[in-house]
Amino acid sequence: MLDTIQARQIHETDDYPVADDEILVITPFKAVRQRLQEYLPAKMVHGTIHTMQGKESAAVVLVLGGNTTSDSARNWAVSEPNLINVAATRAKRRVYVIGDIDDWRGRRLFCDAMDLLPLLQLPAAALPDLLVQK
Repeated sequence: MLDTIQARQIHETDDYPVADDEILVITPFKAVRQRLQEYLPAKMVHGTIHTMQGKESAAVVLVLGGNTTSDSARNWAVSEPNLINVAATRAKRRVYVIGDIDDWRGRRLFCDAMDLLPLLQLPAAALPDLLVQK
């Protein structure tokens, strides 16, 4: 998943190239954070929203995900503006949001953010099962 994004966006921006250790990967969900360890390069810093407060990086990747059988975790994630605020204010140059746009666009606070960000659609088959909590 992040390999695809890195190849297409994060590492290949001519004006501001970004190395792995300049990328923060943030998620609101502990289960997604644990799965990120399996997919991310060792130099890439990742964690939950709470562990990333106070940190900065050239690029921030907000990985949403959520339990597909219940809306409660996703509703909790959008109950306060803190999630988007932390992701946006950690980034010096760029912010990326990874998630199911059809689901998150309809949720409080994210509907505006999704309309402001350019859309890069990736086929679901290209993404690992990382985004789904079970």
